[in-house]
Amino acid sequence: MIRLLIVTYNDFGSHIIDAAAHILGSYPEFLKTQRVGYDDTPEKLEVEIQQKLDQLKNTEGIIILTDVFGATHTNIALKFVSKGNISLVSGLNLPMLLRIMNYRHLDLASLVDKAVKGGQEGIKNSCMSAPECNNGPL
Repeated sequence: MIRLLIVTYNDFGSHIIDAAAHILGSYPEFLKTQRVGYDDTPEKLEVEIQQKLDQLKNTEGIIILTDVFGATHTNIALKFVSKGNISLVSGLNLPMLLRIMNYRHLDLASLVDKAVKGGQEGIKNSCMSAPECNNGPL
């Protein structure tokens, strides 16, 4: 089973896991979170991310999920992508996480593809098709 490391600002990671567990009825296995505080140094984050990855290590792979592309913690996490069977997807949202939870039996590349599509397909401009929105598209 593909393992997950969620690296996000403050408690966003733990809260989105709680939401997914509420919807799915159970907490996912083989999942770690790394909380990023506003005063965390890059050096501290790199060590902590490495420790979490070491705890998750397996032969099937790890996906690192981050909230913000280009943020310091995402850039640090990118360093680990070249170190084995690790992929990184940024822009974490609940539809993305739910898709991952439902398809964790897939291989790493296929699950990354499902994650990205799930995240993208979960974003809709509801006013494009809802008659209740008389102001037109936002």
